[in-house]
Amino acid sequence: EFLAPAGPIMIPFVGLTLGAGIDLTAVLKGGASGIFLGFITLFVGGSFIVFCDRVFGKRPGYAGWAVATTAGNAVAVPALADPTLAAYVPAATAQVAASVVITAILAPIMTNWWANKYGCPQIPLQKANL
Repeated sequence: EFLAPAGPIMIPFVGLTLGAGIDLTAVLKGGASGIFLGFITLFVGGSFIVFCDRVFGKRPGYAGWAVATTAGNAVAVPALADPTLAAYVPAATAQVAASVVITAILAPIMTNWWANKYGCPQIPLQKANL
């Protein structure tokens, strides 16, 4: 009996379970600085990752955008910081949470745009919109 690869079929379910726990009010709590942190993470960090993916990996770079996110578990990091910084923990936690939400929304959009522009396995370079 042949079983088809489950990868593409599972993507919406994995995305749904990851996205279901994201609280969009975190963007409001994090404020402009949290949103700015999300943009820095995606575009500054992502640009560096894409550069490395293209130069060293000899790949189109779409994977760089796909990983240019703030991981959800990063929200717990400020609370683990130096105890002398305890006064900053609530604001830092809100900022990181906002960055998680911003990058969770924008990274797939950026990855899709890049894959369409420069190609990927599902969109060969010859068919990509150059």
